[in-house]
Amino acid sequence: MSKYKSIFILVYICILFSSCTINTIENDVTIDSSDKTLTGPKYYFKNNQYIGFDDLDRKLIVLEQEAIGYVIIKEQAIVANRKVLESFIESSNEGVESNIRIAKSYEDNNDVTYKDLHYDKDGYSMFYEDQESFEKITYKHLLILEGKWGMPAKESRMIVLSDRKDLTHQEVTSAMVSSSTDYIDSVGRHKIVLFNYDKEAVDVENEPMERVEITTDNWINHEDIVEIRDIYYYIESYITNDDVIVKTKEDSYDVPYEPTYKELYLSNENKVIKYYEEAGSDDSAIATSYYYDSAGSLRFVFITGGAVNGTSIEHRIYFNENGDNIWEIQRLIEGPGYTFSTIWPEESYIYDPIERFEPNLNLVTKEEPISLVGLIVDANSEWNELVMEPFDLAPPKSEGFTYSNADKKLVLEVTNNSGEPLTDVLITYEVIAYKNEIEFGIDRADVIDYYPVIHKQAIQEWKIESIAKGDVIKKDVFFMGTYPQVEVNLLSITMSGNNLIDSKKVITKYRHGEFEYLEDSQHLRKMLGVY
Repeated sequence: MSKYKSIFILVYICILFSSCTINTIENDVTIDSSDKTLTGPKYYFKNNQYIGFDDLDRKLIVLEQEAIGYVIIKEQAIVANRKVLESFIESSNEGVESNIRIAKSYEDNNDVTYKDLHYDKDGYSMFYEDQESFEKITYKHLLILEGKWGMPAKESRMIVLSDRKDLTHQEVTSAMVSSSTDYIDSVGRHKIVLFNYDKEAVDVENEPMERVEITTDNWINHEDIVEIRDIYYYIESYITNDDVIVKTKEDSYDVPYEPTYKELYLSNENKVIKYYEEAGSDDSAIATSYYYDSAGSLRFVFITGGAVNGTSIEHRIYFNENGDNIWEIQRLIEGPGYTFSTIWPEESYIYDPIERFEPNLNLVTKEEPISLVGLIVDANSEWNELVMEPFDLAPPKSEGFTYSNADKKLVLEVTNNSGEPLTDVLITYEVIAYKNEIEFGIDRADVIDYYPVIHKQAIQEWKIESIAKGDVIKKDVFFMGTYPQVEVNLLSITMSGNNLIDSKKVITKYRHGEFEYLEDSQHLRKMLGVY
């Protein structure tokens, strides 16, 4: 865009706010309104230091900022002078020296932050009003990147300064949340100008990006894989931090690689978010976790396998929103190798986890007058001595117990599914608390193996005198503390002398979460209470 066209736009703005006089000294515009004189920002450098904020007028109201050409941002949306931003992008693309000022505010306060965007023959530079150094640091390219962000993933758009012309939206968002300096360095120098603003904010023609194929070189950072990884992290975080219904089931070992243990994870909306099962044979075993998005589609499968010859593997399978396998990879962790398939059989994909867990299972069994589930929830530092009376409180640094408090509690939840109040309900359950038995080598620093053994167990009764129709009541049954593992089994539910279940059922079990991400042998010893 030419300088004359820019002047015409500013003249038009001035007309809207009464008579104006315009002086063009670089981008300096003076507007005389009926009651005050408004002066546009000056963009200039002195000794390679940007001094454009030296005369920043913080008392301008939004209409005045708009009148002198500020790009106005509210939350993430451009609410005024989108054309000014478009003109800057167009002019800089044509090699014309250009500048804009962006004023951003939020709904919950009146604070306004400012940043100036500059382009000249050296490249693009951006300055915040409160940054420590105003040295001119330039970038080669201004990019408009589109992709998906958030959970659930939604369309997102951003403007970024970068030295790389091929930088992607996925790389930028991954770098935002990554703790790996190596990955952040691999993305390269970049600076976000506007992030996640409304898609119509800048209507610039962009060539559609060709779909990038997933390869062994790019799979870790490929946008499709990262999207699925975000779903995985969200589900694991949800399981850790929210009330999740966990149904468990154990079966005897009869046929090799038929599941002997299953877990079904349900959200508060009664939707399956994760399914887990264990299976094996005489010389090998696998544990498989399946993850499902908010639409119920299978998106990720994570398999760990081990064999008696010391082999250990990890296998990952990624699925798109339609449930199609888009990438699969296996990693040998240790050992000489085993006959685990490198391409997992398609018949092992679990698209219907409820049917797999228990055919014809009703998540809320309306045929039964009462249902019971076990929950694992945050304890929030709560401790109930009466609940924990049958169990020892392990002293600090006790062998077989963890060094850290899991801060979780196990809760039983009863629902009256009948159409009338229920009285005289007696629930009998068993709580089994485990400690770890440890096998040492040459000394206590040499942990060869460890496994759970029963430390304490107690059979408890919960008497419910009455529960109204449709009501839900809960009871705390165990506080994890430093116990590494606990299990709750339902023995009976009796009403009017009739037992509603035919055998003992595992209601829920919990293993201290830190065992899932042990960092090294020292971390393991602390989790085992070995110092």
